Amino acid sequence: IKGKLNGPITAENHNGLIYIQLKRGSGFHAKGKTVTGSIRTEFKLKIKRDVVGASFEGTVKDGTHQINLKSTNGHIKLLRQ
Repeated sequence: IKGKLNGPITAENHNGLIYIQLKRGSGFHAKGKTVTGSIRTEFKLKIKRDVVGASFEGTVKDGTHQINLKSTNGHIKLLRQ
């Protein structure tokens, strides 16, 4: 997913990458989890790395839109455009 955030985003997969690139200035509350992958973000979100997998959560700007991401066997990237 790439571009301006106009509403909520929910993405879940079992194998592969979840890649989201949002325009600067987007406001959202995001949370996500991966069981065997890694998390990379350019936003100030709290990332918790566990023995197996990782999770994140946080609010950017006004938190207008919700972003929920889950991956069983893959990475999550939440980046700026």
